[in-house]
Order: sequence, then structure tokens, then C-alpha cells
Amino acid sequence: MNKRKGFSLLEVIFALAIITITFVAVASLVSRNLQSNLLNQSYITANYLNSEAVEIVRNMRDSNWLQNFSFNANSDRLWGESLWPRGGSSSIVQIDRRNIGDSPWIMRATGPIFEANKLYLAKNNKGQFYTHDATGETTRFSRYVELEVMSGSKVAQYEELPPLKVTAVTLFDLNGIVKEVKYVTVLTDWKQGPL
Repeated sequence: MNKRKGFSLLEVIFALAIITITFVAVASLVSRNLQSNLLNQSYITANYLNSEAVEIVRNMRDSNWLQNFSFNANSDRLWGESLWPRGGSSSIVQIDRRNIGDSPWIMRATGPIFEANKLYLAKNNKGQFYTHDATGETTRFSRYVELEVMSGSKVAQYEELPPLKVTAVTLFDLNGIVKEVKYVTVLTDWKQGPL
């Protein structure tokens, strides 16, 4: 007679329960890791988009200065837009890439609504870039820039024009939860001093 004992049904059920719990824990860990990576990637992209917007506005101000235009003057020679808010004290704009002639960027008036400022991923022979024109692949990102005149600023008394507060806001949607990343900078009128 064979005297070896087999596994009882209770031992098999217990072993399967331990294996199932282990697999569920590993799957949950992998899922959370993927969500965390997506969130981190989205924050990095949002930071890039905000940096780009602030640098574009700063470049507009500097280009106006270099061409001897006023800080708040309209000039179609390089940018075609005034940095000064259209509404007088503040305005919200989109800054978008435009690949025509010497003006690679354009500013358009808009409002702080996610869908109105949605970004699309476009590609050309130089690479890929984000645009507000629905010509590319849809993304989860939205960006706008708020320009606000700081008329009550103490710095304003030393300058011809008050400083301009620039707030770049990028929003991104992760499964119905909208996150926001903001960059704020202040631009002054360089006409009062050397470059």
C-alpha cells in the first residue's frame, strides 16, 4: 500500500487564496506605478508648456525692445501683437505656433475654459509640437496665458509703463480629474534702462 498522503481540499484552497492575493497585490502595484508614471509625465509636459509660454512672451517683449518699439505697441514686423492686454487691465490669450514667414508665434484672445484652449499634437518635418489648431492628434492638455497690468506696483513709479504680470496656466485631464500647473513672472519696460 502507498502510505504517502496527498493535499487535502482545505490546503489546496488555502494555497490558491495566497497565490490569488499575491497576484492581485502585484497587479495593483503595477497599475499604480503606471498611473504614477502618467501623472509625472503629464506634470513634466505641463511644466514644459508653461516654460515655453513664458519664454515666448519674454521674447516678444525683448524683440519689441530690440526693434525700438514700445513695450505696449503693436508691431507687425516681428510678432504682430501687442503684449499689452486688449481689455486694458487684463486679458487671456492663447499663444500658438504659426509657421509663416518670420513670425513663428501668434496670440489669440480667449477665455479660461479647458475645451476652448485644448492643445493638439502636430507634426512636421522639423519634429512635433503642441498647437491650439485642431489639425493634429488630440491631447489631454489645455493652455492659456493671462496678461495683467500691475498698475498699483511700487516698481511702476520708476518706469514709463507699469509692469506686466504674465501667468501661464496649463491644465491636463487624467480620467476626469483636471490638474493645473501655473507659472507666474513679471515683465518690466526695459525702455527705462540698458539691455
